[in-house]
Amino acid sequence: MIYFSIIGFNDCKIDKSAPHATGGATLKTFMAFRDEIDKVYLFYTKTGEAKDEDLIKACELNGKEMKREKRNIELTNIELSFVPSPIDYKIVYNEMHAKIIELMTTHKILDEEKIINISSGTPTMTACWVLLQQSGIIPKAKLIQAYPPHYQRKTKVPVEVVDFDIKDFPQIKNRDVLKQQLQNQIVKVEKMEEQISLSEIHNKFPAFIGRSSALTKVKEEILRLSGTDSHVLILGEPGTGKELVANALHQFSNRKKNPFKTVNYAGKPENLIESELFGHTKGAFTDAKSARKGLFRSADKGTVFIDEIGDLPKGIQERLLRVIEYGDVIPEGMDEVIKVNVRIVAGTNQDIPAKVKRGAFKIDFLTRLTSLIEIPPLRHRKEDIPELIQHFGGHELHLSQDCIKKFQQKNWKNGNVRELQATIEQAQTINKNSPIEWEDIPPTAISILNSKSDQIPLPELPLPLPLKAKKDYDYNDAIIEKARSIGKTDEEVDSLLGQAGRRVEANRKQRKKQKK
Repeated sequence: MIYFSIIGFNDCKIDKSAPHATGGATLKTFMAFRDEIDKVYLFYTKTGEAKDEDLIKACELNGKEMKREKRNIELTNIELSFVPSPIDYKIVYNEMHAKIIELMTTHKILDEEKIINISSGTPTMTACWVLLQQSGIIPKAKLIQAYPPHYQRKTKVPVEVVDFDIKDFPQIKNRDVLKQQLQNQIVKVEKMEEQISLSEIHNKFPAFIGRSSALTKVKEEILRLSGTDSHVLILGEPGTGKELVANALHQFSNRKKNPFKTVNYAGKPENLIESELFGHTKGAFTDAKSARKGLFRSADKGTVFIDEIGDLPKGIQERLLRVIEYGDVIPEGMDEVIKVNVRIVAGTNQDIPAKVKRGAFKIDFLTRLTSLIEIPPLRHRKEDIPELIQHFGGHELHLSQDCIKKFQQKNWKNGNVRELQATIEQAQTINKNSPIEWEDIPPTAISILNSKSDQIPLPELPLPLPLKAKKDYDYNDAIIEKARSIGKTDEEVDSLLGQAGRRVEANRKQRKKQKK
């Protein structure tokens, strides 16, 4: 324990022949806590008067008596300069504050228990001890009050710990403590405001299950873009929720009272796509037995979501440019331009940069889709999986903790949320009283894509001839797109292209042999 005491004039009256009987508050307090004290700091004061010498001598005498009582204590004498006045609060407080802070820092005693004798010295010094202790500048400290002889004879109590546990007693805090507490409160308020803001964002998207930072970013992008009329490209793997995002863009926009149309033209012939999008007049072609308004005209002032935009033929892409840029629609069989006001949202899971590079996707069309939203795959927001399990499975589905952990460890690269939902539906078919384990869940249809083999179904050979005229890359494109759609890595794609090349060469040799 640390002992602090300022030497006062009553401490100067100590008699060497009877120190305990004649000693002042400094020695009395030490004797009361002698067994616990291991370090003593005695402060003698300098006021610029002749009596300063008496205080220095008293400091030395009290220190010697303490050493005689307990030889192993560490004792340090420190000067406090109160020139010109030991009762000037500004002088006394500043000097005591500076010396105490320096002492606790250099001697590394900040976290040690301390006692402070507040009876020696002037009333100004006593008040400053109370302020330093109560404000927390001297931490882990108790204030000790020593009583004069006449009071001791009455109560038989030489010293006593000052108890400030008094009703309505004010708390004293220094500026640095208040500043730190204020800063802590500001941080708490900022965190609370951030949580409230995030909660408000999530509450706007009840159909989006999850509160991960990755999904939060998507929600924030939807809110940012929904107030604009910019055309949007949504990128995301199969099963990540591209249509969900497109629908949210529409619902939060000023078009929400108008139609929202969604189409997917993957695998459809160009003439059918053209008719469905732009419409036609009666008799425009052989099977046009009646006029057709077309998707853009029926969705006027609304939103059209075109899923798998990467599969659109280049001719359709060129015509879409006119719709996006000028709002021009020309139905087949009509020369007149019809104006429409449609917001186009496009989605794809394909590698658009690769398709642009190969010339399969027009860069002019890409530049008209001015905004981009990328939906993270489920493996990049695994913290959402427990909430998704509860959403799809309900409270009745009882999975073990290890099973839930396995759900979070799986990458779900083939179907993302859609694959997760299918797996949970399979788990619901199990009639089991104990918690369901991962090994209990039957495989889903998409599980066949989780084979460890690098093989994937390749397009049939031979390709339509002439093969060389198509520069061999139609076949390669089909392989790349198929491989990308099921989440193959670049290395796996290269391996597949190598296999395909060998098949093409073998096929070429076989045809050459047949011709001979």
